[in-house]
Amino acid sequence: MSTATKAQDPQAASCPSIDSLMPGSPGERLGAARAAWLRERLEGRRIAVVGASGAVGLETLALLAEAGVDPERVIAAGSARSAGRTLAICRQRFVVHEASDRLDADAAVLATPAAVSKRLAPALAERGVLVSDNSSALRHSAPLVIPEVNPEAACPNDRIIASPNCTTTIALTACEGVRRNFGVRSIQITSQQAISGAGLIAMQTLIRQTEATLGVYGDEQPAGFGIPLAFNAFPHESDLNEPGLCGEELKFRTETARIWNDTCVSTDACCLRVPTLRSHLVVVRLQTELPCTKQEAEQAIAASPGVVFVESGPDAISASKRCDVLAGRVVAEPSLGVEGSEVRLVAAGDQLLKGAAWNALQNLALLIERRG
Repeated sequence: MSTATKAQDPQAASCPSIDSLMPGSPGERLGAARAAWLRERLEGRRIAVVGASGAVGLETLALLAEAGVDPERVIAAGSARSAGRTLAICRQRFVVHEASDRLDADAAVLATPAAVSKRLAPALAERGVLVSDNSSALRHSAPLVIPEVNPEAACPNDRIIASPNCTTTIALTACEGVRRNFGVRSIQITSQQAISGAGLIAMQTLIRQTEATLGVYGDEQPAGFGIPLAFNAFPHESDLNEPGLCGEELKFRTETARIWNDTCVSTDACCLRVPTLRSHLVVVRLQTELPCTKQEAEQAIAASPGVVFVESGPDAISASKRCDVLAGRVVAEPSLGVEGSEVRLVAAGDQLLKGAAWNALQNLALLIERRG
C-alpha cells in the first residue's frame, strides 16, 4: 500500500499541514540547486523517516517533498502512538506506520530519541539499510559529520552516520572558513537557542503562552514545559554535570574535538534558551593560529559552503526555514601574548534544518556517494 498520495484526496483538508504544525517565517528551505542535488542522490531508493510526526521528522519529510523525491518511495514511521496518523506536507499526504527494524527501506533518517536510535540504527544497518541518525546515541561511535566541515570522516564501508548537536553544527559551519585559512587554538561560544530544540510541544507552548500574555486567551496559562517560555530567557534546561556544564554545553566540547579531529583545541560554551521558534543565534569567539584581518576573516566566511555572509550580522527570523547558516558581524584583533588573532562572529541557523533535518539528509547522501 502506498505511504503517500497527492493532496487532491478529499480527506487531505482534514490533515494537519506542516505550516500549522511548524510556524515560522516563510523562508526557502532548499532552492532549486539543492533540491536537484538531493533528488539525484536519493533517486530510486526507498527512504524511511523515523520519528516522522516530531519536529525534525516533519521537516525531513518537507525537505524530501520540496526536492521532488517520489512520495511513493518515502516511508513515514513513528511510535505506536503515532501510527495511523496522516500528515499533509507540501501537497502530499503521509500515513505514519509503526517503526521497526523490518522497515522496507534502502536508507533511513532517524529523528528519534537516543534510546530508540541506539536500538534501531544497528538493527537496520545489519539488514543493509543506510542510516543517518539525528540523536546523541551514536555520536561517539559512528562517523560524526558536518558535510561542509569533515566529509572525509564518512568511509565507503560505513552504514551508519551521525549528525552533531544542532548548536555544534551551526557554530562549526559558520567558522569553518576561518579555521581552514588561519587555524584555531580555541573556540568559545554563547548560544541563544530556539525553543524548537525542546520539541514540537514546546514550540506550541511558546505560541500559546505568548497569546495568553498578550491577552488573546484572557487569563489562560498554558502548561507544557515547566518554565515560562514567552518573553523569557534562561539557561539551557539539560542536566548539569558536576563541574557545572549542562548537557548542551558538554556536547559542544566533545563533538568539536571529534569533528575537527583535534583534542588540543580549547573549547567553551554557554547555552541559553530564548523565546524564538526555530533558529539559534550563536556568538563564536576564535583564537586563530595565524594572524588575520577583519577583511580576511570576512572573505573566508563568505567563501564557505553552506554559509551566507551578512555584514551587519544575522538575526534568527531571517535564518528560519533556510538550509544555509547566516554569519557576520565580524571583529578581528591581534591576540595578546601569542601569534594569531582574536576573531568574533555571530551566526544564526535554523535548528530544525541545518541543525538537524538538512544535515541528516546531506549525511545520508554522503553515505550513498561513498558506497558508489
